[in-house]
Amino acid sequence: MKLALSHRQIVATCFGLSALFIGSIWAITLFVANPPNVSALDNLSFFLSSENENQMFFIALAVSLFVCVALLVAYLSPAIHLKAGALFLLLIAFVHTITAFWFFIWPIGLFSLIGACYGFLVWRQA
Repeated sequence: MKLALSHRQIVATCFGLSALFIGSIWAITLFVANPPNVSALDNLSFFLSSENENQMFFIALAVSLFVCVALLVAYLSPAIHLKAGALFLLLIAFVHTITAFWFFIWPIGLFSLIGACYGFLVWRQA
């Protein structure tokens, strides 16, 4: 049985895997090995506050999760058939790829890069 995925589905899968990686980082950060009287909401407010020296990393992580989910949904929508829409999503995908390699571990950047490359193919086909 041969599984044939379109370029749009491959892009959505890559950004879905990136979102899964980022979501698991958030889950581990917020819910694993908390002190007895500290909740996940307390951790979240600390990680995003100016008291945290790594605040920019966690803000980028939150924005990146939102962008990956938005790209996943957008590449599965019918609006991607328009050339302008495909180009806009391609630009967002490449900006996300650059920031993913800059801020995060390599698998997130790699899946984003693969997704962005297939996003280029989607744009050419539109």
